[in-house]
Amino acid sequence: MSNEAFVFLDSNFAVSQHLQLGAIKQFANENDLSIMFYGSELVGFEYKHHILNDFLERRPCDHIIFFSLAQFRHCNGLDLDTLSRILSASIAIHFASQRISSPTMADLRMLGLLALSSNDFTWLTQDIISESAKCQAQGSTDELPSLSLQRV
Repeated sequence: MSNEAFVFLDSNFAVSQHLQLGAIKQFANENDLSIMFYGSELVGFEYKHHILNDFLERRPCDHIIFFSLAQFRHCNGLDLDTLSRILSASIAIHFASQRISSPTMADLRMLGLLALSSNDFTWLTQDIISESAKCQAQGSTDELPSLSLQRV
């Protein structure tokens, strides 16, 4: 397995792409991943996953870094069908905002239940927003702090 990764930015713009790029670059460096391409779904078509489906057909690399699990929001939690297709293609999934690498389907189901039980997906990105804002206020996004998935 190579260490090249395809990056999918969140086109919902809950977090500016500048901050997403900073978080993703740091995450890639920490996980010894080499970013080969950045992309995002077209605004308004995020949940159809057209570009992701094309990626799965072509499979140019062995890793995908998403900015956030929130990119897989679905009315019943997370879009587990799409995530399952990625995993079944033996492609490693990473979520930079939540600092999650290579989750199993069981992990993703649990995260989907957490999101559904809270009926609110903002917790999937709120930590990175607040921490990125602190870094930006200090004049730097080079060193974004590590974030955990724990909710309080």
